[in-house]
Amino acid sequence: MPYRRLPNTDAARLKALRIANRKGEEISPIQLAFPQSVYYQVRSFLPRYEAALSIYAEKKQLLSAQNRKLHVIFKKARLFLSHFMQVTFFAIQRGELPEKTLKYFSLDNVKSLPPLQSYEDLEKWGKLILEGEEKRTSEGFSPLTNPTAAVVKVRYEQFMDAYHAYKIHRKTRNAAHEEILAVRKEADQLIAKLWDHVESSFKDLPDPMKRQKAAEYGVIYVFRTNEPRHIDSL
Repeated sequence: MPYRRLPNTDAARLKALRIANRKGEEISPIQLAFPQSVYYQVRSFLPRYEAALSIYAEKKQLLSAQNRKLHVIFKKARLFLSHFMQVTFFAIQRGELPEKTLKYFSLDNVKSLPPLQSYEDLEKWGKLILEGEEKRTSEGFSPLTNPTAAVVKVRYEQFMDAYHAYKIHRKTRNAAHEEILAVRKEADQLIAKLWDHVESSFKDLPDPMKRQKAAEYGVIYVFRTNEPRHIDSL
């Protein structure tokens, strides 16, 4: 025997609600297979669901675009910062700088270049390196070059601006996603109530006809595995 299956995608939920909304518009309350109170719930809820989906899609697209932009800026800033640290290590190896120079950059306990694989890595080490070089030069030491800290700072600040924008987009996307989860739950409850009324309206009909009538209201029936398909499934 086919069984009823509630929608499990946004597209399927919207389809079910739009069918119910259309039925409520086209059929008189006396002939409608669900109460007017449920129709009013559908009519009120459907625009909110559609708006939530539209907003989420927009926020998701904006986040994706910002992430692509950020990644390009991140790679360039990481390159300059990495080169600055390499220059420092090389100058120490050549004896041009004392090893204690590494303390300014919190690199004194680091055997090799720190990882710069994530946005968080670059944010952390960029801040340490730039603050360290500012302190070092304020004490009278000559600035490091190729690249200079000033050049690194420009790239780092570009990265931080883009990273800040990315985090704002991510926060708004997450808020939109939370709203989607809430309206999905509400949609599932409303559709279940709606379909319960529809099936109850046709409960006295033979099973095949009952399913056919309910399917006209968007109710979905599926066959179990290996079940004969002699009954239409709509």
